[in-house]
Amino acid sequence: MRLRNVKWLALSLASIGIFIHPVYAQGGEGKPVAPAAAAAAAPFSDADVHDFLEKVRHAETISDPLQRCIAYPNPPGSHWLPTTARAYCVYQLQTFMSYEDIKASIETGQAAKLDAYLRNALQKQLTSADSASLLDHIYMTHFSNASSEALTLIEAWNRQQPKSAFALTARGRTYLERAFQDRGGRYASETPRANFMRMDRWLQLARKDLEQATAIDARMIPAYSAMIAIGMLQGDDAYAQQAARKALVAQPGNYFIYSRRILMAEPKWGGSIGKMKRIVREAQRHTKGNELLKLLLPVPAAYAANLTGCDCDDPAQLNAYREVLDQMPGVEVLAGAASALDKARQAKLAVIYQSEVLRFSPEDDILRAKRISNLIAVGEKTWGKSEADELLAKPSVGPATVSALIGVYTSIGDKEGVKKCFAKMDELRPKGLVVNPSPGRTTP
Repeated sequence: MRLRNVKWLALSLASIGIFIHPVYAQGGEGKPVAPAAAAAAAPFSDADVHDFLEKVRHAETISDPLQRCIAYPNPPGSHWLPTTARAYCVYQLQTFMSYEDIKASIETGQAAKLDAYLRNALQKQLTSADSASLLDHIYMTHFSNASSEALTLIEAWNRQQPKSAFALTARGRTYLERAFQDRGGRYASETPRANFMRMDRWLQLARKDLEQATAIDARMIPAYSAMIAIGMLQGDDAYAQQAARKALVAQPGNYFIYSRRILMAEPKWGGSIGKMKRIVREAQRHTKGNELLKLLLPVPAAYAANLTGCDCDDPAQLNAYREVLDQMPGVEVLAGAASALDKARQAKLAVIYQSEVLRFSPEDDILRAKRISNLIAVGEKTWGKSEADELLAKPSVGPATVSALIGVYTSIGDKEGVKKCFAKMDELRPKGLVVNPSPGRTTP
């Protein structure tokens, strides 16, 4: 099977832990899935929204990140399990070695200490319920980078530790990212053949490293995750499925691997809703060791209801958000729903699901700026203005966030706020560049 809807694949795989760039694709897509039937429950009332937001404001005053996340309200009337919410808070907010410390370990010739740290993280992942995806998270965060600096660093690690499964996995994932980078973001018909040739060379190197890593240590789940991505990128289902099977031998209840299996089973890629549901049911046999697997329960229904594309003129599809998200999903499903509702200007629904994304990803400043617009739209102007001022004053605020805040201040007629935004843009402007006040864009 080869994949065609490359942008959707990129977003889907990125959301479950590995950043997949648009891929070469040809062949069957599967038939479209009809939206889910109308939910019995109506969208949230004004009272629902304001009661929820009052609880959000209280939770967001809590300084400890984990306790803040646990104290956060669930969507009105939903049936999110406290044990699952807590497990996801622990997972999303867990701390581990910083990239700066990893870099220092390698550059000072102490890569053996880095290996020891990662070996301990792997052991925790396999034995502790609160660390069930710890090593996966470390590799997703620190070793999904195609930059020359990252490759140089990881090659130095491999020279110091040539038989290290951890170093080989990091380099294999970096080669995979290089393959995506050389492939580019256009469809196959618009992409030069030379791009595919460079991509294939990187993938050969990635396969070699990842297969060597798993031969040294068959428990290297981050290597198997990358192998699945390679299989999907090249349309090699057998390779991807074999990697998934080996990963689940190492850790039968791995959340990342089950997420990828469900992705591969979607109708768009030649699977079916029934197959997705079967994999979800299989995953639930392992929830005693990994509560995160319960986050997969609403995924087939979320796909069928097309929560990432709101046809908000259709009451049935609009009501499906509350019905499907009655069970707790992962942040990727929440973020997709929040984005669709925000674009459709469904402020009452959007502000709830944006808040839930911020519950688990509190450092997402761009999303926080977008939520401010919806806070204002549902009547929380004072809170929205206060949060905009706080966000603009944040030392680490980026140009895209400031661009979004320009729209916020403009919407409430705050000329002084707009003025401060443009002053901040001037401060952030790199030398020799002109900042365009559109999110995420700069021009030479």
